[in-house]
Amino acid sequence: MELRGALVVVGGGSQGIGSGIAREAARRGAREVVLLARGPEALAATAAQIGAQATTYSVDLTDAGRVAEVCAQIRARSGVPDVVVASSASGRFLGLAESQPADVVEAMASTYFAAFNLFRGFVADMRARGSGRFVVVGSPVRALPFPAVAYKASRHALHGFAEGLREDLHGTGVGVTYVEPSRIKEGSYFVRNPGVLERLPTIFRDPRFALLWQSEAEAGRMTADAIEADDDLASPAWLHLVTTLGAVAGDTMARLVLRW
Repeated sequence: MELRGALVVVGGGSQGIGSGIAREAARRGAREVVLLARGPEALAATAAQIGAQATTYSVDLTDAGRVAEVCAQIRARSGVPDVVVASSASGRFLGLAESQPADVVEAMASTYFAAFNLFRGFVADMRARGSGRFVVVGSPVRALPFPAVAYKASRHALHGFAEGLREDLHGTGVGVTYVEPSRIKEGSYFVRNPGVLERLPTIFRDPRFALLWQSEAEAGRMTADAIEADDDLASPAWLHLVTTLGAVAGDTMARLVLRW
């Protein structure tokens, strides 16, 4: 896979990690970067940073019918994508007693349902062509102990979706990359979801650990490198080690460390 000359579609591409991936794809010579998100103002701002390569569609990725319409418009106007990225996310870090049913729906819809809707719009054509890559932007919240019942569950669902999709597409020529970045230095997510920052473990909250965090641009470069290398996983080495050890040794030690 080469991003030069590629058609790249980024769900949640107006800000955050999605914006970083979109800008990096353009920098590496993608012929067109299609940005999908709800807010037209944020879409316009990111498109202006990218330039002539950018195309935008204002769409709620949780609306399956509308997403299908937009995917059909993209295919008709630009062709079948080479890379499709699911990077949308929303939801606060809430305990069970604090949560309302709407919080659970929002967390699951903005991550798993949005990725499902977006990928479903292109999977048949990518399979028929026999090439391409789906990219799922996840979170270490799914692998580490965090007191966020709805958000953590949604991230587990997203990770499971990536694993299931990879097996579903095995042998078709279409790959799946799962991205698990560190904390992102820019604070747009924390502004949109008040109360999250205060509930992060120290390693993701205290500026003394900022060397372990990533900027949007750094997460974009990491993802682009994984796409071009046909890698199944993109994650900082230290974080991958921590999540792997947690999976192997159980989460008791991880809970103790993160609480400390």
